Amino acid sequence: MIRIEANIPFIEPSQWAILEHSLIDLMNGSIDPVMERYVRADGSILWPTRGDFSGIDGLDDAYESCHSWSLFYLLGGSDHILEYSHRTWEGITRQFARYDTGHNPLWSSRNTSRGTTGCAKVRGICSSIYSVWLTRPTKKLERAECYAGFYLNEDPAALNYDAEKRLIKCAHNGSMGPAYRNFEKHYTTCRYTRWKLWSLPFHDIPGIERS
Repeated sequence: MIRIEANIPFIEPSQWAILEHSLIDLMNGSIDPVMERYVRADGSILWPTRGDFSGIDGLDDAYESCHSWSLFYLLGGSDHILEYSHRTWEGITRQFARYDTGHNPLWSSRNTSRGTTGCAKVRGICSSIYSVWLTRPTKKLERAECYAGFYLNEDPAALNYDAEKRLIKCAHNGSMGPAYRNFEKHYTTCRYTRWKLWSLPFHDIPGIERS
């Protein structure tokens, strides 16, 4: 093991550290107006804007609105950031569990939508799960094991993983398994020109170039 011994006295912090802590202090106070204006007392958000709304699309966007709060707390944010983070995560989860995704139980047990693509799930839902649960890892074991089971074929109703090919069977998946129905027809609303800004993520494969 290499041992490093510091022999230079600490006189004053670096400028970058001062600026970083100033930013943390500013961000600690910026969340309260958001909570007061856009979030209910139970953690649910002021959405949808009309009472007859019945869709599930946008779940990832709801989580994305606060998915970085727990990570900010881990980087040095105040304790109230952690409380807000868990309150909004639980509130959004309960809020969207009211919309039908095929299974009647709450999302926390066996109710994850197949209408959200894998990209959206990772970007919004999973990123919030990882940071929120990282702050209290022993409090969410049941949910974590349940969600992981959807991609380990532990749930017979959610056989999303192809063990032979070592891949997820379908981009649209959830607690009811692969949603192949979403690919039964050609969609013209989401053309390639809309998505070509993002190149394929397999840069180590010959012939795949960055856009």
